[in-house]
Amino acid sequence: MIPAVVEYLSVEYGGQDRAAAHADYEKAMAALKNPAAGDTSKK
Repeated sequence: MIPAVVEYLSVEYGGQDRAAAHADYEKAMAALKNPAAGDTSKK
């Protein structure tokens, strides 16, 4: 259910088409599952 809501809001309010919204969702979910892989900041 959450992916559908995120996709809807991205399309309706984010100016993205459905495929782009889905790709962004998948990227965000992958980053949440493995936060160290997406961290490129140097501390």
